[in-house]
Order: sequence, then C-alpha cells, then structure tokens
Amino acid sequence: MYYRWREIGNVPTAAGIYAWYMSPEITNSDIDSTIALIEQCRSEGRDSEALDSARQLLDKALFRYMKEDPYTARLSGPLKPTFVGELTHESAISDGLLRRVVANPARLRMIKRIVEGSAPDFSSPLYIGAASNLRTRLLRHKNLIEAADEPSCLVFEDAENDADEHQFCRDKTFAERIRIRRIPPSRLFVVTQAVDGDIATHIDIENILNRLHFPLLGRN
Repeated sequence: MYYRWREIGNVPTAAGIYAWYMSPEITNSDIDSTIALIEQCRSEGRDSEALDSARQLLDKALFRYMKEDPYTARLSGPLKPTFVGELTHESAISDGLLRRVVANPARLRMIKRIVEGSAPDFSSPLYIGAASNLRTRLLRHKNLIEAADEPSCLVFEDAENDADEHQFCRDKTFAERIRIRRIPPSRLFVVTQAVDGDIATHIDIENILNRLHFPLLGRN
C-alpha cells in the first residue's frame, strides 16, 4: 500500500515492512527561468554558461538529494605505504544529457513529467524498515522528521529494552539525514506490506531487502 506524507496516520497497525521514497519534483517556474536563461546564453554565444544552467537545474531539483554519504577507505599493500581517507560521491550529470537539453530546452517539460512519476517503480528506496506496528513506527518517523530543527534533542522515553533504544536511534538518524539533505517532507511517501508469521519474520525480510537494494539513507 502507498501512503503519502499526510496519510501516514492511516497506516494499519499490523506487523510488516515499509520503505520510504521521495517523489522527485522540478517546478514549472524553475523550468521556465532555466529555458529563458539557456536561450539567452545560446543567442549570445555563451554555450558553456548554457550548459551550466541546465546542470544547475538538474542538480538543484534532483541529484543533490540522492548524493551518497562519504565512505572511509583504507588502502594498503605489502611494502607499500598505507592510505586512509574519506571518499566522497561525485554526482555525474551526463554531458550528453546537458547538450541535448541545451539544444532543445523544451525537453525539460517531458523530463519533468516522466521523472515526477518515476517513484517508486523506477527509484531506489531511501530507507527500508520493519515494525511490529507499522502505524506506530511510521508516525514516529513522521514526528522525528517534522522536528527538523533539533531532532537530536528528542529522547525515547518508552524504551523497554536496548533493542527499542537502538531502533529509536536509527529512526532519529534517518530523520536527521532527511533534514541535512533538505528533502521536503511533502515529497516523501511510504510503501508498506503487512507480514504474517512469527515475530521475527518481518525482521528477516527487512534484513534481506536492505542487502538487496542498499537504500540511500538506510544502514543495517
């Protein structure tokens, strides 16, 4: 089942699994201003600036939200120096795509229509989780995300054991990553699947799905 941001309270209380997605959006005003700028740059022979305008639009509307967190890497070998450092994700917007957009800026309108309808069928999940009560867990996610200014100040007072506390910390981390990336909550939605069986079944499925799909904001 699909639930938009405003529908999270309608999620069933059953045990199951869930996945968060972001619905991409390119605003008409951004497209209009970018098309005008591209056409002006082209008419004045400023081709590189036209390419930059297309790149900035796509990065602002789409790619910046999906940037991977850095990796910590260590390289070593026999009788070789050891290198340790952070590897950052470099978003690669195709030069060919940019040239085609500059050649025909109106194609941005078709890109907008298709890309905005691409989730979840053509997108990777932001986060995959499991819960014994889907509604309670997802409302917690929603509350943490809405506490965007200071989510780190929130404390889970109902923890009955270390597992509850650990899960709350994971949920809080997810909310903080949403805040850091400035993902608009209104563009988030969740897909749920109730799972019958013993108490561990939905947890096992979550474990498998995380290792199959590697959600961008999930760490398990």
